[in-house]
Amino acid sequence: MIVLLPFRLLLLPPKVAWGTTKAGYRTARFVGFGRLAILGLGIGIGLLIAPVPGAEMRRKIERWLADAGLYGDVAAVPPVTDRFAASPNGSTTAPLAAEPTRTD
Repeated sequence: MIVLLPFRLLLLPPKVAWGTTKAGYRTARFVGFGRLAILGLGIGIGLLIAPVPGAEMRRKIERWLADAGLYGDVAAVPPVTDRFAASPNGSTTAPLAAEPTRTD
């Protein structure tokens, strides 16, 4: 048993490579080679055109849309917290539950 361990370790990389190749071939046959090629092409294009972080890409898209007139001024819209900062009764926070009313 212990004598076979080095040979098994030597044969492990080719076995893993063969298993990966076989699984990839079966997946391609199941999904279709054309669809798999289109998926790979889409991933490649995505990696080529988006080498920047998501937040930076969103800012860039917002600028493109604003330049085209399809997106309004973001700074002119007040945050949601400003609209609900003060309640009508003057308190700064809303009550957690409604006060029970007494009807005597």
